[in-house]
Amino acid sequence: MPPAAAAADVASPLGPACLLARCCSTARAAPHAGGRRGAGAAAPPSCGAGLALPALGGMAACAVRRCCARPARASRVARAAARAPAPRQRAGPQSQKAAAGPHVSAAYLLRQRRLSEKRAKSAQEVERERRWEQSMREKAQADTRSRSRRVEADRRCFPEPKSQSYPTCVATWHAKFKCLSSGDFFELAADDPDILPAYYEQAALESIMDEEDPIVPQAAQLLHEALRVHPAAPAAPRPWRVVDLGCGRATLATELAALPWPAGRAPAVTSVDAAPLAPGVEVHNIGELPANWAGRFDVAVLCRALWGTDYRATLGEARRVLRPSAEARLLVVEPFRRWWGKDKSRPQENILPGELQAAGFRLDASLCSNTELPAPGADGEGRPADRMEGVFQYIVAQLS
Repeated sequence: MPPAAAAADVASPLGPACLLARCCSTARAAPHAGGRRGAGAAAPPSCGAGLALPALGGMAACAVRRCCARPARASRVARAAARAPAPRQRAGPQSQKAAAGPHVSAAYLLRQRRLSEKRAKSAQEVERERRWEQSMREKAQADTRSRSRRVEADRRCFPEPKSQSYPTCVATWHAKFKCLSSGDFFELAADDPDILPAYYEQAALESIMDEEDPIVPQAAQLLHEALRVHPAAPAAPRPWRVVDLGCGRATLATELAALPWPAGRAPAVTSVDAAPLAPGVEVHNIGELPANWAGRFDVAVLCRALWGTDYRATLGEARRVLRPSAEARLLVVEPFRRWWGKDKSRPQENILPGELQAAGFRLDASLCSNTELPAPGADGEGRPADRMEGVFQYIVAQLS
């Protein structure tokens, strides 16, 4: 801006305003280029148009000074930013957005951080699900191996039908039999007809059920005594109808036939078991006898036959097939230890007499033996229950 024009503006009524406008437009068109300090004598302060500020009035001079100083400050800030080192860029999508300029908002950065956290959380969940599926697969494989071992153990103890590799210890058989109901035992014997013969052969080897077994002869003698003291026989004598449930090899029928009986009163024995172990044995489930047997027999015998888990059903069937008469009898022969403390709520009690009474029978105390622990002897010591192994209890009962 020529100095003469600036002086003319100062002299006009609107001089200071016109001068300020011209100075600002000149400063925007050509930035102020100040010399370095010490380059020469200090010139009087002037505006961007080359007009000495003292020539202006006080307020106009201040306004022009502020207007002309703005480009200088902007130039100093730009030079300082150029000399500053470049900031270190972070890896990742946030650094790319930050490099775009100072217009990146904090909300955007927060969204990016939440997105990253969500991705990391998703990855953790995927890893957790993968580990859970792997643990489930390992558990299933372990269960399969355990099941295979159990099946193999059962196959060794109770092989497939027609197999001859049976257990060599009767205790192993008993452990299996005592876990079965009468129905399961009947199905087991039906699936493998050789299993019960193999059991009796092993029992004979261990002298548990051999020809010299005293249990069945004693049971036959007790039954003979119970029927001999029976009330008067009917006018027309007839054989006693006896059903031997769980007869095994039908030894009881042979023993009863060898005893002396009144004329026409020799027992007619029906032998029942899960397999035909002897001639004439009828094959039935002793826990579910034929329906047409109700009230058919005078005597029912359960000699070592109440081993099943559903022994109450067997007792109920024995009562059902008995003739509803005062002459009807039930003979039960069972190991003492099997029934001592069997009820956990009564650990010091033989529960078999109570079970018979609950099934509808009344015990004949004069014909029962070994149902309780022996009384103390002269030395004041009785026979503990753990020394009653091998002792059998004999119970004769009537219908109550």
